[in-house]
Amino acid sequence: MWSAVGRRLKGYMRGRHVQEFRHYIGNEHDLLHSVLEKTKKDFGTIDFTQPKHLLVKTRQEQETLRNLRRVNRVAGVIRAREEFPEVNVTHAFRDLKGVQHRALFHMGALEPYDLNIDDETLVRVTLSDIQRHIGVKDWIMWAYWDRFLEGRPNRLQMKIMVDNLEDIEGVRRGANLRVLEHYVWCDVYSSPYPRTLSIDASDVSVGYNYLIGDLRKMLPDHIKLAPTYDRADTTAILSCDNTVLSGIYDSYLDENFDATRWHDFEMTSMRVPKGEDIDATGDKTQPREKLLSSAEIQHMKKLAVHLGKDFEELKEEMLTAREKNKKKAVEMPDFSKKK
Repeated sequence: MWSAVGRRLKGYMRGRHVQEFRHYIGNEHDLLHSVLEKTKKDFGTIDFTQPKHLLVKTRQEQETLRNLRRVNRVAGVIRAREEFPEVNVTHAFRDLKGVQHRALFHMGALEPYDLNIDDETLVRVTLSDIQRHIGVKDWIMWAYWDRFLEGRPNRLQMKIMVDNLEDIEGVRRGANLRVLEHYVWCDVYSSPYPRTLSIDASDVSVGYNYLIGDLRKMLPDHIKLAPTYDRADTTAILSCDNTVLSGIYDSYLDENFDATRWHDFEMTSMRVPKGEDIDATGDKTQPREKLLSSAEIQHMKKLAVHLGKDFEELKEEMLTAREKNKKKAVEMPDFSKKK
């Protein structure tokens, strides 16, 4: 999907028409943002006004799996539920291939389907599972469907999506965001319902988690968590772990930020090649700016923006710390030489 978006953007922004379009769309970043926003909206919503309609037939006794494969049809089962019995049906291979594609690439397992059985009965279902042959390519053997009943709990597995990652308090302070639970089981009582569960974790700070209990509070009235989560309110969904940047940020807020203690550790964690522009001979006639490499200066600018500190002031602290460490290295005796 993302490669297709990239090809579209390259097609729009190449050639002589670039300057003509720039007046209307602003720049490439705005175009990419609008495309991704539309993709996100299409990914997270389900169109209930026009549900997918599939024509199926009642399965007969002589229709074995091999016989169905010869005529490009696939067996299926609408599972029994409460007062509704089990129904064995057959699908067109082409229809079920499209269902499988949407389930794999567009979270289509949550989409409702209207199965028209022999042009007589219309049943609304959701996809439960598709079984394929382990040794034969492109042989779909079975399709399992669950009835979707309005006003009753319908068990669905829904994906968790985090909105506005850059606005999370812990991420802004340099924490490492980890998603611990990607899916949750929910009981949906009525339609329409979303394809994904969007959560707002902007208040999660460094060292804190977003819990199942927090997700339970933001769910709409017609969606409830499955009973398996009744005693799991303290289970973490998201975690903001401490990092070097978050430690620097907290130290700076507590007014005990020490450049001599943090700058070497920070540059090492960024994998900056130190010493490429630094003269290690200890020549004091060398300019002070040469004590910092160009790569370190670029990372220092980002660090200054992150800490909300003036770049020149932070650079002066770094130079002072580097001169101090260099002086200690020069004064340290060499124990490798024998007297």
